[in-house]
Amino acid sequence: MATRCASFQNKWFQNPSSPSLTLMQFPAALKHIAAVAFLLAITALPSLAQITATINYADNINSNGTPLIFGGSNEPNPGDQASFYPLATASGVKFERGSIHVDQVVPTSTVAAFLTAMTGGSGGSYIVGSVADPSTWTWGPTTWASNAHGQGWTTMANLLNCPTWLAYNGGTGGIPSNWSVWQYIVKAIVVHEGINLNYLEILNETQYEISLTGSPYTTLQSAVNDYYYNGAVGARAGNSSLKIGGDADATTSFNTLPGLIEDTAITSNLLQFVSYHVYSSNPVTGDNIASLASTLSSNGRGGLPIFLTEWNYTIGKSCNCIDDGNETVNFAAQMLMEMTGQPQLSGAAFFSFLPNNEVISPYEDCSGCDNYPFAFYSGTNNVATLLPIARTWQLLANDLGLGSGTYHTFGTVGATVPLEGWVTSTGAVTAAVSNESASATTVNFTLEGINTSGCNFTVYAYLADTGSNTAVSPVATYSNVCITNNTMTLNGVAIPAYAVLGIAVI
Repeated sequence: MATRCASFQNKWFQNPSSPSLTLMQFPAALKHIAAVAFLLAITALPSLAQITATINYADNINSNGTPLIFGGSNEPNPGDQASFYPLATASGVKFERGSIHVDQVVPTSTVAAFLTAMTGGSGGSYIVGSVADPSTWTWGPTTWASNAHGQGWTTMANLLNCPTWLAYNGGTGGIPSNWSVWQYIVKAIVVHEGINLNYLEILNETQYEISLTGSPYTTLQSAVNDYYYNGAVGARAGNSSLKIGGDADATTSFNTLPGLIEDTAITSNLLQFVSYHVYSSNPVTGDNIASLASTLSSNGRGGLPIFLTEWNYTIGKSCNCIDDGNETVNFAAQMLMEMTGQPQLSGAAFFSFLPNNEVISPYEDCSGCDNYPFAFYSGTNNVATLLPIARTWQLLANDLGLGSGTYHTFGTVGATVPLEGWVTSTGAVTAAVSNESASATTVNFTLEGINTSGCNFTVYAYLADTGSNTAVSPVATYSNVCITNNTMTLNGVAIPAYAVLGIAVI
């Protein structure tokens, strides 16, 4: 570039007597050139036209929208939990799928010693004070459940990892070598947690975390089915009302989950929901949930709840939509908005509630893990601070009322950006639109098919982004708005770059 500039200067200054341009004329000519260049630059600048946001409230695409999509997976470090949970509740979180690593709970033993301790006490119960006595176990890994339950959240425990002394391969990913011991352990955990748990999810990403080494099993599916079945039997013995399911399949190709669904030995009281994970640039459009619903239906399990117990952007790939990226709120909002339109979905857990700036607790079986990406909060000296992504929960669950109960989701008309509309459990008409552009613009709302009329409505506008817009309070209020012929229009509502705008009609 420097060479080209020098060449341009030499071309004119080496011949000041040029009939087309004299030294006296140069400043004026330069100004003219600059003015033309400026106008061309303005013309070339990318601009974002007004967003047209049209929603048809006569087109109901989901009449059973669930607040449980406003969830998160895993759990905060123990020292951060006291401050994390009230903050997360205030932001609109309704559901947590936390983990219970069994190897972190149960003391070291041997199979023979544990069997003796299980039944050697009075009346055939456990020996008090022995390794089979739950009062001697380490319950720190489960404190998240009581904390979440205390906030009024729906809780799901992901039960995973076999104690090494019980596993065929001597590792946490091995198959239990004695099903009686495994059932006893699962039952004891379920009894201990009691009302703190609403759901128990057995196993996790089996194709990655289960090893057949040393076991009599020759296929992953047969091992998983027995592993799940015996865990479910133990759980049911410990709690008659707990919802039991799994198996947290790692991909939308559903590796071992269909085999569980097809196994008639796993009766309806042992498989009451199914779960899986999705990581992609758009986890919702690629979640293959219709295929899973079809598999359930064709095996006599139609209508079972389906949970997306981990979702986020593709792991290992960079994106401005994770952690502190300026599109973080847009990404999360689009995913949650799309989830509201899926009738088959019973709940979803954003990955994750782990901190992004601390060494992860040993309870997670992730030695040395720190600065975890895809986070919901950061922690410093046992004080949690929610990251900007939490503003998405604030906007949709709190401001727009989707966290208050069952809502209805409605179809959009000609949408070119992420857009969705709802009627909440309290009857409020709400909508949200996402500006994923680097340019600020305005939105023209047209809400059609609203089953009411009048000119006494108030519209509150909220904004969420990674900057100064936290969605805690309205950024604008419009009074005496009319709904005429079942239609409301609201034009020129400002939306900054990389922001999500929500409106609530009250």
